[in-house]
Amino acid sequence: TVTEYGYIIGLEKTLNEKGEQLNFNASNYVFGKAYVRGEYDKVFDSSNDDYHVFTGVLYGIPKDKYAMNVVAKTYTKVTIGENNYVVYGEPMIANLFSIAKALKAQGGLTEDVKTVVDDIIYEATGPDIGFDWGEL
Repeated sequence: TVTEYGYIIGLEKTLNEKGEQLNFNASNYVFGKAYVRGEYDKVFDSSNDDYHVFTGVLYGIPKDKYAMNVVAKTYTKVTIGENNYVVYGEPMIANLFSIAKALKAQGGLTEDVKTVVDDIIYEATGPDIGFDWGEL
């Protein structure tokens, strides 16, 4: 029985420095629940029996850290009999700067979105972009 699913995020630099994989045993991570059995369900598209689509949001990233990579995975908690398991999806590695560059290259942005994308690119390429984000 699926009891919970969502996403987990950690800093690539921290995971590499500590020799850790991104999971609930890692020393630094944040996570968001999209579904908890009997409590809430934030599924946005369940038209396919093979997967569900949900949205996770990471916010509060300081402007001087827009080029720092984060690692994100989905997770699913499953109970079988008396045993509990966590299954993780494949990791995705990205940062706001690379996403902003890809959006700009794609084109077709509204003026509001273009302003945000340009700000991210400017902040990420400006002077003195230290990479010591500290704790998540």
